Amino acid sequence: MGFVLKIYFLGLIAFVPGQDGREMTVLMLDARQTYAVSDGTMIEPHTPLLVVRAGSCSGACRDDAQKVADTLFNAARVPDPAENLRQLQGAIAGGGAWILDGSDLTLELPGEEGRRSGPGLEIIRSPRQGLIPTSPEEIRDFGWVAGLGAIDAKAAKVDPDVVAPRPQKGLIAARLRLDQGRIGTYNLVTYGNKVMPVTFRMLRDERRPPDGHPEVVADWVVAEVRVSECSVRLAEKRFLGDGKARVLELAPERCDGTDEIELALLNTPAYTHEHSGKQEKVGKHFEMYYELAYLRPPNRLRPVPVVSEVPGETLPTRQEERSALLRALSLPRRGVVNPPICPTAFFEGVAAGQ
Repeated sequence: MGFVLKIYFLGLIAFVPGQDGREMTVLMLDARQTYAVSDGTMIEPHTPLLVVRAGSCSGACRDDAQKVADTLFNAARVPDPAENLRQLQGAIAGGGAWILDGSDLTLELPGEEGRRSGPGLEIIRSPRQGLIPTSPEEIRDFGWVAGLGAIDAKAAKVDPDVVAPRPQKGLIAARLRLDQGRIGTYNLVTYGNKVMPVTFRMLRDERRPPDGHPEVVADWVVAEVRVSECSVRLAEKRFLGDGKARVLELAPERCDGTDEIELALLNTPAYTHEHSGKQEKVGKHFEMYYELAYLRPPNRLRPVPVVSEVPGETLPTRQEERSALLRALSLPRRGVVNPPICPTAFFEGVAAGQ
């Protein structure tokens, strides 16, 4: 009986652990407006999406399906809404899709009372053998997620507003609290189809020799939750209390312990151009994470990932090939004209702000 719920995280998404180490708050940055980084580059708006592939869905499953489809699949010179929707329907099967907007997301699992006394969320820590992982076990280590505190100690703690019952500063577009299952890295930043170490430098220093140690960073994170019953509910409320709450009641195709429901939280630019094959070597998007820090450094003093000169390695299998949902969405290969390096990030906790 039961199934596995997999939740993938891609794009401008930050993770904040709870004080007891048994839960994690997932924050989707509000990057829906054009953003100017310190060298004057304009970062295109990011659209926060929820896309889920399931056997069946009841509730507000496809309220935003056409908008999500156009965001994900408008790659042709002459956009075709009907074709975009067809592609989305093929990706989600019996599931659903939402545009997120000031959304508090909650997973409602069976046996809620007993679950509260359970082991909580496990943050996967795997032994490392070298700079670049060579096995699936090493890749799963959550430690590949870029830690803001290790890059800039002053930025280690997140602004308390983003975890407040009603955030007021407009820093996040959505959030999700996880307190069950396991969470770890799903895929690593690549350049030229190879896993490449990066160094963190200010944009003004990107052409100078690095003074930090090269490191590999994650651009996909996955959480896996084993559900003992045959359905799971996902509820959405609005931060400010406006708008009607929405619910997805999701079930797998088979409730025999072997099937999966796949849910993706995406916070990426709209895919509106054909892929040129050229990739940026500097993760300029990363500057935006410092907006969430309680002590925000000035823009010009915000280190970002720059592909290092250390040779990379080709992993045996690209991780997203294992997911029916991600394969159907063609992420991240479709990309924009210059696909960005856009790692996830990790804060050490919440600042004791006033």
